[in-house]
Amino acid sequence: MKEESIDASDDRFCARSIVTRFRTRSFVRRSRPRISDVPFSSLPENCIACILSFTSPRDTCRLATLSSRFRSAAESDQVWTKFLSSDYQDVLSRIDASDPVHLSSKREIFFGLNDHILIDGGKKSIAMDKTTGKICLMISAKEVDFSQHLILLDEYPSWDYHTLDESRFTDVVIHKICRDMSLCLHAELKTNQLSDNTTYVVYLVYKLKVHDFDDDEPVVGDAMMIDISLGDDDDDEDTVSESLSSLFSKKALDQAGKHFCEEAIQTSYYFPNVREGRRWMEVVLGEFDNNNDFGNEKVFVKCYWFDCVKLDFVIEGIEFRPKIF
Repeated sequence: MKEESIDASDDRFCARSIVTRFRTRSFVRRSRPRISDVPFSSLPENCIACILSFTSPRDTCRLATLSSRFRSAAESDQVWTKFLSSDYQDVLSRIDASDPVHLSSKREIFFGLNDHILIDGGKKSIAMDKTTGKICLMISAKEVDFSQHLILLDEYPSWDYHTLDESRFTDVVIHKICRDMSLCLHAELKTNQLSDNTTYVVYLVYKLKVHDFDDDEPVVGDAMMIDISLGDDDDDEDTVSESLSSLFSKKALDQAGKHFCEEAIQTSYYFPNVREGRRWMEVVLGEFDNNNDFGNEKVFVKCYWFDCVKLDFVIEGIEFRPKIF
């Protein structure tokens, strides 16, 4: 009788079978899975590692509890090399000297990159998502252009770099904005610095400090108009996302009597949320699909904010984060 061979597709099927049975049988009952419940437990360690590499980082860590053989396979470089971004070595070479990372195994590298690490001389920070291994990248405020696209209606807005303990970057930008003034931001990033075949959501990370007014006028401003585009350069780009984003919460806008008509412009409308740690706010600017096979495209983010209020607009940066479906 001819012996059947096992190819990569069979391994993928086996991996999915293991994960499915592991989730439905053990996690529903919240008890330790029985090794007899899972097939292929007697396979050589390198075969188990091959199967685990077709799962996800989270599932690999769960399956490592099955037995010592699974645990050993789950810690092998064979598994975690598959989970790491293909350009992880380039990422490691760009880590800022002030934020060194001493890692030996591929597993240590993966989890070491789960938290944001400064790269490119502290101008950017990068991390890898725990569940997918996809890259999350943040551009510091120093890399955002505030001057080239400013439209002055009243007086020039004063801005400066400051150091804040709660920021991951050395400096943040603080704009002292006055009423009757338009503020524009412009940032760009090469798409080959992000994960391929991934939908990215773009966030503005900031905080506000509102000044006191002498009158009783509500201290709230209109929404920012956002344009996200892809192209080879700034003069040859195609818009992929248009939206309205408010720096103020929906509650604050409602209290101030601000009502925006989403149908007026066929866009999405976003309100801010508090980031983890509660030190910064974030608001969605839009999203785009990174399907750049050649790595020569750039993503351009432009924000136009009209009818500003009198406040300190503290900007930490712009973050590109993989979308969670």
